Amino acid sequence: MSNAPIDKLYDLLPAIYRIRDDEQSQPLKALLTVLAEQLQVVEDDIARLYDNWFIETCDEWVAPYIGDLLRVRGLHPVTTTTFSQRAQVANTLRYRRRKGTAAMLEQLARDTTGWNARAVEFFQLLATTQHVNHVRLPNVRTPDLRKIDALELLDTPFDTIAHTADVRRIASGRGKHNIPNIGIFLWRLQSYPLLKADPTAHGQRRFRFSPLGHDLPLFNQPQTETDIASSADEINVPGTLRRYPLYAELEALRQALVDGETPQLAYFADPPVFAVFLDGSTTAVPLDQILICNLADWRQPPGSKSYTRRDGTSVSRPIRVAVDPVLGRIALPAGAPPTGVQVSYAYGFSGNLGGGPYERRQPPQKLSATSPFRVDTIADPAAFGALIRVSASAVTTISAALALWNPATPRTVIQIEDNRSYAETLTIPMTTSELIIQAANGTRPTLQGDISVTGGAQQGRLTINGLLIAGQLRVADNLPELNLLHCTLVPGRDLDESGLPIEPERPSLIVDSANERLRLVIDHSIVGPLRLPATIDSLRAADSIIDAPDIRPLSALVGGNLAGSLTLSAATPTLSITIGDEGPHPAVFTTVPTTPAQARDQLQAAIQAAHTSPAFTSARVLMVANRLIVLPGTLSRVTIGDAEDDTTASELRLTTATVRRVAAFVSQPLTPFPTLDAATPTLNVTIGDEGPHPAVLAAVPTTIPQARDHLQTAIRNAHSSTAFSGTFVVNLDDRLVVLPGTDETPIRFGAAPPDATTATLLGLRRERPALAGDDTGDQPGPPTTLERVTIFGAAHVQSLDLASEVIFDEPVIADRRQVGCVRFSYLPAGSRVPQPYRCQPDLAIRQALDAALQTNPLLTPAQRQQIDTEIRAWLRPSFTARQYGQPAYAQLGAACPDEIRSGAENESEIGAFNFLMQPQRESNLRANLDEYLRFGLEAGLLFVT
Repeated sequence: MSNAPIDKLYDLLPAIYRIRDDEQSQPLKALLTVLAEQLQVVEDDIARLYDNWFIETCDEWVAPYIGDLLRVRGLHPVTTTTFSQRAQVANTLRYRRRKGTAAMLEQLARDTTGWNARAVEFFQLLATTQHVNHVRLPNVRTPDLRKIDALELLDTPFDTIAHTADVRRIASGRGKHNIPNIGIFLWRLQSYPLLKADPTAHGQRRFRFSPLGHDLPLFNQPQTETDIASSADEINVPGTLRRYPLYAELEALRQALVDGETPQLAYFADPPVFAVFLDGSTTAVPLDQILICNLADWRQPPGSKSYTRRDGTSVSRPIRVAVDPVLGRIALPAGAPPTGVQVSYAYGFSGNLGGGPYERRQPPQKLSATSPFRVDTIADPAAFGALIRVSASAVTTISAALALWNPATPRTVIQIEDNRSYAETLTIPMTTSELIIQAANGTRPTLQGDISVTGGAQQGRLTINGLLIAGQLRVADNLPELNLLHCTLVPGRDLDESGLPIEPERPSLIVDSANERLRLVIDHSIVGPLRLPATIDSLRAADSIIDAPDIRPLSALVGGNLAGSLTLSAATPTLSITIGDEGPHPAVFTTVPTTPAQARDQLQAAIQAAHTSPAFTSARVLMVANRLIVLPGTLSRVTIGDAEDDTTASELRLTTATVRRVAAFVSQPLTPFPTLDAATPTLNVTIGDEGPHPAVLAAVPTTIPQARDHLQTAIRNAHSSTAFSGTFVVNLDDRLVVLPGTDETPIRFGAAPPDATTATLLGLRRERPALAGDDTGDQPGPPTTLERVTIFGAAHVQSLDLASEVIFDEPVIADRRQVGCVRFSYLPAGSRVPQPYRCQPDLAIRQALDAALQTNPLLTPAQRQQIDTEIRAWLRPSFTARQYGQPAYAQLGAACPDEIRSGAENESEIGAFNFLMQPQRESNLRANLDEYLRFGLEAGLLFVT
């Protein structure tokens, strides 16, 4: 606060009093300082009252009141910090002057919801018999198959192809093309730009934009519309980038440079939608040296491309980089590999959660004496006085920053100031001090490695803020407090090339039982499975996602029977192999095998040498019943064929005509081999829709080979169907591999009471809880508070002190149900929690039963059960995407019931994205559309993302 109010009050005193006050160390001035603080509050309030007269400068809470003066409809309060109602109120008079026009409806949708929008008058896309007084040349009934761009945009918001009439109502979300229909297309996903991030190498000249190494669609960075009367185009919305328009723009750029003309740029205007930096250069590769192409097969781009001038001469233009914006891939021409590659691009996601290049400074209203984070180090990194900066130009690694950290310093901040990837394993020795490891505001660095927290004392506190962590966090000793804010601990530790979790069974956070005083806080974060003992003090999670990924089976290739002698005709046996999108690559045998066992070993060595990707180098070949079994190194599909004139694949019976594709189940490692405690080991087996059936082992196995043989016999005897009787069990090092008898049919194992341990001890339990004290879910987690959380996976805790607006995707169990509260949440069948309040689907079932009893007071138990079953069948959450790494991850789907989409206490959605207030935005728009539509027209909201 400035000294102006103090000086103003002090100067009002007679000079004699000020002189005497100076002689006595100014006690009177100190008193007036206290009074001046309250004077400043009054003056600030008066200034705000003046500012609140105008919509441009008023506080957000004043906007609805100004809207009332203009009779603005449907201003449901939207409290999210990412959206303001100011624009809707400010533009009300403009709306009324342009009422009914498509551009006005588009602006209304954008101002009312905060989402990018495009309004489409579907009557203009109708295929009709045209009148000579009103000829519409683009509306031809048969589309031009040579216009690639127009065909690619078919049935999108930017469709230009004529359609037949659709008689369904657009308001229902099903009809589109008809005379009265106006479509309001909305993009709910946001675009998040990353500057100079590290891509993932995929060989010497191949890269993926994603720091996790999976295919990631690039998003457009929306440009502001310059013409108030025009509709939004692709460059004005945060959609996924397409290849063709980017290709055409760069081709036109090169041709313009050849012709000596000034190019017209849209996507690649300043700033471009993406940029590539090579060899540590601070200057991006020139746009005219970038080629847009389809890199699904990782083709190597040419080093140059020829163009023809107007005078007919040919000019060669260099190509340094090829980019596929749909898959998020980069390929470089032949030549020396670069010493370094960095990229700038934008990715898509639903909201400000999990870390990213968004505003993470705490809003002023949260900075209070009761807040657990009183100092906002994101806004002021040097607030503690001890700041260590990590960047390419300062301390270059996080480990080096930790080495510089003095644990005796009471409070220290380590700030990572770029979007680079840091491949390192961290050990953090905590003491009585407070340590904050944070990303600078607007950045999202990636840590590729595990974090181990050791030590701990009475006042120790560790905070991690804004990091993407592809690894596991383990708290070993007695740490009092751990805060994960705006972070992502990748579910499954990391992603493979197809975007699937590499280790889905691996927890993201493990806390040892010695941490009896630990208070764990997870806020605005995405984490994988949590293994927290019941002995820690508490867990508090808010506005977050806890995800236990499904453990997916391997797609194994089971060859035909090789009974008898093996004779290969080729002098150098070679076959062609493709794994996922890699290949085909030649797999060359070093010698000619003469037995199936030799063929197994030679084939494995040939596949592992065929390519450098993990799908090949980690591939394994097994043998059972004279059949070769190929297990890829990733979850991708394997295809093997003959290589040109070489028939080795056919002779090994590995071609498409003779193989089976089997969903192979791979157990957990069995080293050391566990001691089974059941006298008659039994487990339940389900294959596809058959089962569960009990499989009884003939004896208690003590070695892996015994477990393999006993398990195969038990499964085959469990049922007479081919799925069971044709099952094979083999061992892969210290793991069991189970191959069902039918193609691509998953197999699941479970406990068979009273034997509750055999399936777990043999590493055959696929289910892993999202929140529990151990991997099986048998031990509870700590006392837990959950607010606005989405949980994929089961949860078992000691007590649910509070669960508010939580989606439990699988059953949740609280051991202590006499304490705690569960409210406004979704609870699946089988959950055991304290008395729920307005939770689904129980609330809907109770309301349906009450309505049925009004009609028929004598409902039978069977009728009651039927009502229960029918409601549970449809009232369940549905998501646009369940897999982490996809842009719409954990976003509620369009078919999600309204009871969940608007079932929270604030009438927003249940779950992690409650803070987006999407139902209120949609409701505000629907309430305003009728006022601004022309008579007889009907509008429908169509969500693009």
